[in-house]
Formats: sequence, C-alpha cells, structure tokens
Amino acid sequence: MKSFQDSITIENEKVYCDGNYIYTRFAPVSGVQSTEWLGEGEGRPLSIKRIEPERIQVEEYLEDWHAVVAAYDVDLVEKITLQDLPIENSERLDLPIDGVLIGVDEIYIDGQPLNWTGFGFQHITLPERTTGLVNAAIRVFNPIKVAYRTMDMKTEGTERAMMPLEAGEVEFTVPGRILMGEGDILTLLTTTVRNGQYVPFREGPSDRLSYAPVSRILNCFSKETDQHGREHLREYTVGKDLIPESSERVRWLIPKPRTGYTIMYEYHPSFRIQSDTTVSGAMDRTLPRIYKAKAASSYNPR
Repeated sequence: MKSFQDSITIENEKVYCDGNYIYTRFAPVSGVQSTEWLGEGEGRPLSIKRIEPERIQVEEYLEDWHAVVAAYDVDLVEKITLQDLPIENSERLDLPIDGVLIGVDEIYIDGQPLNWTGFGFQHITLPERTTGLVNAAIRVFNPIKVAYRTMDMKTEGTERAMMPLEAGEVEFTVPGRILMGEGDILTLLTTTVRNGQYVPFREGPSDRLSYAPVSRILNCFSKETDQHGREHLREYTVGKDLIPESSERVRWLIPKPRTGYTIMYEYHPSFRIQSDTTVSGAMDRTLPRIYKAKAASSYNPR
C-alpha cells in the first residue's frame, strides 16, 4: 500500500505477559496508547518503562495468567540492517525478508561501499556481477491483509489470469485501523497478472515496462533477418541476456536487439483508491472499511 500513513494503531489486544514485559502480536512497536490490567470488576492502567520493537516493559510485575489489554502503534515501514549476505558471481542480491523492500539506504561489500541500480520486492540489483559478503541497510513495508471483490472487470488484451483485475473497478474491505484516502494505491502481493508487450529500441541498457511491479519475466523474443533476407525469431535467456533491474525496469546484459523485442512477464496488479463507501453506521475505527478503487498501471504513479 502506498499511503501517507506510516503506522497503524492496534486497539484492545489481549497480550501475553511475563514478568515486567508485555509481548505484542504485531511488530515493530513504535508507541503505546494504553495498557490495562483487568482485575476482578476493575481495570488498572500499567506504567510504561520502555518500548522495544517486539515488547513493552512495564513497572509492574505480571504473571502469565494475568489478563492485560493494550492499544499500541505499529510501524508499517521498518528500518533493518542485514549482515553477511552471500552473493556469488551475480548482479542479483536476494534478501531474506518477509515484507516488501521500498528503499535502500546503504550497501557494503567486504567493508567497501557498493553501488546499486534498482530493487524489487525482495532483491537488490547491482551494476555488475559481484562475489562476497554484503551488508545492507534497507526499509521494508509490512503488508496488510484485505478482502476484495471485482466489479464489471474485463480481460481484453491480456492472457488469462487467476482473476480479471487488469481493468475496471474493485471494492476493497480493509481493517478499520488502516487509514486510506483518495489517491492511495493498493498492490496485491499474492496475485499476478500476465502481460505481453513490444518494446521498441531505445538507447541505453534499461527499459521501463508498461505494468509494474514486475513479479517475473517469462520469456523474451526478437525478430532478426539473416544474410539471406529470411526472418526468424531469436529467444533470449533471463539471467544471462537480460534481468529484472527493478520492479518496473528490465536491464540488458548484452547489446539490445536493434529491431526491438517482445517480452512476456507477470506483474502484481495495483489499484488507486477512488472513494470511501463505508456506510455511516460503520464508521467505528474498529470495524472494517470499504473503498472503491480503479486499476492503475503501476504502484509508482508517473
């Protein structure tokens, strides 16, 4: 989700207690709204001593059978540092993360700064084949779960996909704690759509694809003419001849075909929020909210 919101509030969660620590279900914790011990017929607020990414320290000593509820803030964007990531003779550095990579702050290999040319959801692309141990400071977005239904969808001009999300409108139901407004963009991470396009020749090693973020490249062909004037198709190998440079660009490792090329790829469909259609009786923050959205070609508006 691309939004101005960088944190969400988890309300009235029953948390696990052990001594002076409260362990939350979601992380990283960035702030605490309230913590309350539920005794017989009464509730007593707890005194916060320290906030850690995955737990909250309180002044009171608690047993694991104590009933405690908490309201706390969780960062949607998490800054993490990964150390000693191995890479061997490759331009692609795969990252062991659960969320979505949205920013790269620093990369070092064997103690020396390292340049990068782009990144995808869970990898970073380097300018050349590299071998060594890499340290990376990155920013990761923690995905949210949504429900959706399609409305008057069409699939013209595309291959058959798991569901027709390429055009038209979609109605999303999201948790009430997620704040969204017109212009925010939702990208489905567990769904892909297939698209094929012709890319005309342009100078430079990289080309931008029409739909993004790209999940994977399926195949790539160009039309060539031999010395006898006969045309034939040439197939290129992903990883050897070309690679995904970022979520929306492909980079050639060999000279690009001068006649252009046709590429088939899968991408994650994105949708731009149009309006909030939640009925007035369901405006409580704890209840789900409903939004209408229209298909967008990319999660990076341009």
